[in-house]
Amino acid sequence: MISNELFLELSLRYNDLVDYLKRKYGTVSGDFFLNRNCTTKNKSIMRSEEGLYCHHIDEDKGIDLANTAKDYPFEWQKAERLVYCNLLEHLILHMKISVMRFPRRIMSPNIITSYFGGGLPLICRIINSLYTNYEKVIEQMKASLTPIKENYSEYILLLQLMMYHVIHQYKGEKGKAIVNGILEVDGIKYQVLRSNNTGEYALKNSEGKIIRIKPLSTHKEFAYWYYISELRRDLSLLYTDEHQLIISNQVFEDIIKRDYLDWDDSKRLSFFKTYSSLLLQDYKGFGFPQFADDKLAINDYGSNSVDEYLSLAFPTTLPVTYVIDKTKPVFWRESFPNTEEFKMSPLSIVRIETSFAIKAGETPYVRAKRLSLLYKTTRNNIIEYPEKGQVMATSDVEIKGRLYARGPQIGNDKEDWYKIVLTLTMDDYELFKQKHDIRYLKILDGCYFPA
Repeated sequence: MISNELFLELSLRYNDLVDYLKRKYGTVSGDFFLNRNCTTKNKSIMRSEEGLYCHHIDEDKGIDLANTAKDYPFEWQKAERLVYCNLLEHLILHMKISVMRFPRRIMSPNIITSYFGGGLPLICRIINSLYTNYEKVIEQMKASLTPIKENYSEYILLLQLMMYHVIHQYKGEKGKAIVNGILEVDGIKYQVLRSNNTGEYALKNSEGKIIRIKPLSTHKEFAYWYYISELRRDLSLLYTDEHQLIISNQVFEDIIKRDYLDWDDSKRLSFFKTYSSLLLQDYKGFGFPQFADDKLAINDYGSNSVDEYLSLAFPTTLPVTYVIDKTKPVFWRESFPNTEEFKMSPLSIVRIETSFAIKAGETPYVRAKRLSLLYKTTRNNIIEYPEKGQVMATSDVEIKGRLYARGPQIGNDKEDWYKIVLTLTMDDYELFKQKHDIRYLKILDGCYFPA
């Protein structure tokens, strides 16, 4: 495959790339399954001997449609909703899908490894196996390498682009840096070691002594670099002939090298900046692109779209998308609907205005994603807000270093409590009531997905 063609495909929007691939390989002649029950795959449409895969176009809305077909509309399995692609093109399609599904700015470290998630890591594992473990790959898979046999350098560039994109979209706290496996604390360098069996990390000093074991994923100072390291590791995994996952040391090391395609640093940086920006062409909203065009009145519901409203209740994670991809939400205001449809709903959301403090002995878990009514501090009459996604133990506010539970006007009336707006799933709402002393609560609105 010619480099310039690959870069052209990378520059296209998702739907334009789909059209381009249909022209390149021709249309798919039949549906993915032979029946509407989705029990038997249609082998006659497969072109695996040419190294081509059949991609479900609607995987920008549904997950792993080849194996979860019954959870989604059968129309997504129709011939016109399928397109052929080689492995690198399949990877690019899923890079673009990832950008659609997640928020434009990454604020929390634990989102880093799931940003390029879904089917993308699986595709990388196949490609890594073909490029670096070819002799042990099962025979029927080897044809997949033929169209991209000479494109290992371009593949590494795509992995580097994903790393660059995540790093530059991340706007949260970074803490201390782990660079090439080395962590420097107070001028002393430690090697960071990972146990493949337990997933734990150890820090080893220059004398070879292991001095500390830290749960880096939950440590504020190290979490960002832990997840960046894990992303690089995830992109480097391959399958052994026993179907186990191991790291491809070659890919793992090559991701941080800068000597591919004989480009100098300036040209490489220009490439990353350009194509990272082009990836964002496909960003459709707050992580639920199927609802990005469904508008709401912000004065009524606090959001401009259904997409934005849903994003305040939960992240775009796999356990919820199978529910919301199959139906449209029903919205209500001021009081819970007294209907069987609401009671039987598999997923409901409520937006409340509230003032609260956590009960003694409980652990904070409520995550406020929009704190437009919550002061963090005031200085020179300027109000500063906490970053989105703050985990809260209380709705009390900090003014000039001191916590206040009441509003600016001194009084004992509950109307004087500081109030914030939370958007919660119904399960979280019930937990919220159990775990907090609630001073004030007003139901604003909500929505539910019919069963």
